Amino acid sequence: MPRHRLTAALVLLCFVGPLSTDMYLPAFPRMAAELRTDASGAQLTLTAFLAGMALGHLVLGPLSGRYGRRVPLLAGAAGCAAATALCALSPGLGALVALRLVAGFCGAAGVVVGRAVVADVATGPAAARLLGVLMTLAGLAPVVAPVAGGAVVMALAGATAARLVGRIRVERLLAAGVYGAGAAAVALLGVAGAGALTLASYLPLITVFCAGLGLALGNAAALAVARVPEAAGTGSALLGTAQSAVGAVVAPLAGLGGAEAAVPVFAGMAVCGGLAVLAARRAGGGRRRG
Repeated sequence: MPRHRLTAALVLLCFVGPLSTDMYLPAFPRMAAELRTDASGAQLTLTAFLAGMALGHLVLGPLSGRYGRRVPLLAGAAGCAAATALCALSPGLGALVALRLVAGFCGAAGVVVGRAVVADVATGPAAARLLGVLMTLAGLAPVVAPVAGGAVVMALAGATAARLVGRIRVERLLAAGVYGAGAAAVALLGVAGAGALTLASYLPLITVFCAGLGLALGNAAALAVARVPEAAGTGSALLGTAQSAVGAVVAPLAGLGGAEAAVPVFAGMAVCGGLAVLAARRAGGGRRRG
């Protein structure tokens, strides 16, 4: 398959996650009212999808390495489409949560197999460059959601990272993104905690945060699958599982303060950013000792 067609196919596969989470966030209040639940109940549908994706990565990643990429990908795509269509017919919250869990499990096939395919066709800087392109284009998927500005910034940062790969080491680009996003998250938490959060203070900090993510995501995925080239499906599965599992845990916690509270959201961002910085420092120290 020509490279441009492969890239297009992989981007469409990566759309599953953003479109299944970001796009329906504005409907939470209406959804909670129609399902006769509260904000936590509505957020449970998001947690279920992310938990399903985490489990799907663990199951479908190794299967794609053992039985090939095609069968798990097609089965997962069909299952995700069917479960998502049935979500519209859900009679209540319980059924919707169950279907979202199934949709997340099946939808993981596109993400985990997509990253594994990149490892199949490219290595080193080339893989990082292709993953950067994927993150750039996939970052535009949730542009219709409330995070439109962040999506555009992430896309631009991903494009920049893709152009810099080969000129600057992947590890340095990853470190720059992680440190930038972590510092911005801590700053947002501090400003919100002090009661000084305004649009003027929020916009520059969230821009730095999203730019950091754009630099980090593609390069992190490239480094992860490069460590296990003989088992790219499993490596991609572990990476995706970690991402989805953390998202499933953080999503409900971010809503503890209610729909109007920003501090829990920024606290989750700051904790995850701090953990990413610690992981980057540990990985850097391990390479220097090695």
